[in-house]
Amino acid sequence: MEDRLCGYDDTLGTVAMRARLAEINAKLEVSEINTTQPLTIHDKKPDYKGRKVRLHRVFNRDSFDHGGRFYGGWWQNIKKHARPKITIDGQHTIEADFRGFNPAVLLAEAGQPIPDDPYSPIVGANAPGDLRNHAKATLAALLNAKTGATEEPRNFDSARWGMTAEGFRAKVLDAFPMVPAMLGTDKGLTLQRLESDIAEAIMLHFVRQGHAILPIHDAFIVQAHLERELVQVMKDTFKARLGQVPTVKVTRSYALR
Repeated sequence: MEDRLCGYDDTLGTVAMRARLAEINAKLEVSEINTTQPLTIHDKKPDYKGRKVRLHRVFNRDSFDHGGRFYGGWWQNIKKHARPKITIDGQHTIEADFRGFNPAVLLAEAGQPIPDDPYSPIVGANAPGDLRNHAKATLAALLNAKTGATEEPRNFDSARWGMTAEGFRAKVLDAFPMVPAMLGTDKGLTLQRLESDIAEAIMLHFVRQGHAILPIHDAFIVQAHLERELVQVMKDTFKARLGQVPTVKVTRSYALR
């Protein structure tokens, strides 16, 4: 089904939401967001269409309860390896992201402690990156599935991992036993609404202090001197909503490594 725009009736909530978005965009529009080196074709994703900075929110299923992620910034359309090249007003940057946002929320909502890596209940601590990626993709697919059927994990090497793809899916459900009851409920999209509301609160904290902040869903880029504050604000905002402190991972500009 194609994406489409739909109309809606304004409420106090939607008016306030647009005002907050305008506040964030006003700061982005007067900030110099650049890169230390020109971007190459290898740095850009197919959706890259120039240096646009204005953000908009995208909701899903004709409901403000679903989705709400921020899109539109050009930094979202370059590849991960290129993001440490980004500068804000001539200063090097850092990127901080919530580690395993979806499983962290599921565990917090169930009153279970959040481990350093929220995917470790599936794959164990210090799992190889490609196995962790299978866990991430499979859990996300299940949270958005109408039934328990999903093609994830795709290209699963059963010989390497010592289990079948079906066995791995069962392992995901064993680690997160709350998921079967969520099938067909659009839990993935309600998690996106929570994620985007947390993102909005984090961005407003910095914008109201005069600092530009660049969102990439559950990750944020700020000037390097704001690293400690960003990590603390991310943890505090998550804890205020969910009662636990999550793990936040930091990636620094190439010049700061």
